[in-house]
Amino acid sequence: MGKRRHLSIFIIDEEGHRRTIFLKGWQIGFAKFMLSLLILMFMVGVVYAILAAATTRRVMQLEMENRKLKQQLMVLDSIRKEVEEFRRFKEQLYGMLGVEESATMNEEYSPISGTFMEDLVEQIDTPYGLPVSGVLTRFHGNGHIGVDLALKTGSPVFATARGVVTTVDSNAQFGLHVWISHAKGYRTLYAHLSRVIVSKGDSVRRGQVVGYSGSSGESTGPHVHYEVWKGNVALNPLKFVE
Repeated sequence: MGKRRHLSIFIIDEEGHRRTIFLKGWQIGFAKFMLSLLILMFMVGVVYAILAAATTRRVMQLEMENRKLKQQLMVLDSIRKEVEEFRRFKEQLYGMLGVEESATMNEEYSPISGTFMEDLVEQIDTPYGLPVSGVLTRFHGNGHIGVDLALKTGSPVFATARGVVTTVDSNAQFGLHVWISHAKGYRTLYAHLSRVIVSKGDSVRRGQVVGYSGSSGESTGPHVHYEVWKGNVALNPLKFVE
């Protein structure tokens, strides 16, 4: 029979006494197994930590991309709303002009007086219609110049005629406001805005967004204050809607 494998461990204390520990073969094998198991667990832990760190970085990256996508969707939704508002404004304009939309590109159209292009320029260069689709809460007269149109904050405000921006300012009365000068001595005011996207000296066209509604200045709620002037005379804006 072969000799059984064992391991002898000698321990000598400070006084020189020797103590011998005998480890049998199965004990050595068990120790090797436990050591291998500990090494394997350590390696698994390292791999798990690496994967967890990579997953965390990926999750953070996806969250950033998700936030960017949400911001882009908000911008697209805002643009969609502006386009829809402009489409409604354009339909209102064509209705007030009494022409078909397809006829706007036909220079041969002739109403009763003047050519189509002469009438169209007259309507584009002078105020016509209202700058927003809102609820009339205050009318012109009885010490109040212009009209107030209530609507939600952040709604686009459109220029009612082609012209040049003469004033972009903010004060206690009108808050953030814009003045636009038009043909034939007309001027229009758009007040209590939350944001303005034009600058002094800019040329604007009818239906162009000049700012967004708000409640700045002397205001009890979100609305747009709109005035029409010719020279030094304040006119009733509703006369330009009929």
